[in-house]
Amino acid sequence: MACVAPSKPVNPEDAALAASYVSRAQAQVVGNRDQEAIADFTRAIELDPNNAVAFEGRGLAFAREGNLDRAIADYSAAIALRPGVASGFYYRGTAYEEKKDFNRALADYNEALRITPDLPVVLNLRGVIYKETGDIGNAMKDFNAAILINPEYAAPYTNRGVIYAERKDYDGAISDYSKSIKLDPSAIAFNNRAVVWRAKGDLNRAIADYDEAIKLDPDFVLAYYSRGRALRETGDNQKAIEDFTTAIRLKSSASAGK
Repeated sequence: MACVAPSKPVNPEDAALAASYVSRAQAQVVGNRDQEAIADFTRAIELDPNNAVAFEGRGLAFAREGNLDRAIADYSAAIALRPGVASGFYYRGTAYEEKKDFNRALADYNEALRITPDLPVVLNLRGVIYKETGDIGNAMKDFNAAILINPEYAAPYTNRGVIYAERKDYDGAISDYSKSIKLDPSAIAFNNRAVVWRAKGDLNRAIADYDEAIKLDPDFVLAYYSRGRALRETGDNQKAIEDFTTAIRLKSSASAGK
């Protein structure tokens, strides 16, 4: 993987112009114009190869386009220029995680947290990796730590709720999902809480939560399928068939688009 070492000093005028390109590129990113952003970040790097922010920003734009290898190369360049800054390791970790390279992702999250220990987003992401790899104890520690640092951050409540649900601590799971929903309503949190309501035998609350999940994400295949099962259990076969039909249509459309 290519890395960039600091080069000779850059002309101040070039560095200032590069900074302007970076600022415009960042605005392009906010406007979801990733190709334009990549072009501006690239011009900034040509003018000032020491500009770690340009490498990091271009990496983010590449990642949003699904070009994870180019993103990782840019994050690595940013890290080479600023090895004492956590953000490069954090961003590279997310790219490795998306590639399912959990070992490299974990190493990067560990380094980001070594540099800056109180990053709830990174603690939550590391917790997800621990959960995915079966290290439930460390996953719980990270979710708890993320919540302790920022009690208003919804994601670790949702992720901790999954562990509670798997342990059949349904009340604990519902409490965490409800907190997550209060902080930042998401289709995943509503769907997950619906699963727990159904496990507790409360089909009406389960269906109500599936309704909310589908409102937030009308293409949520699992929510249609699961609501269909709950509706069938209540005896409403017609609505169940409608949900199963929608789930099949969405799944077939997604498969055809691959």
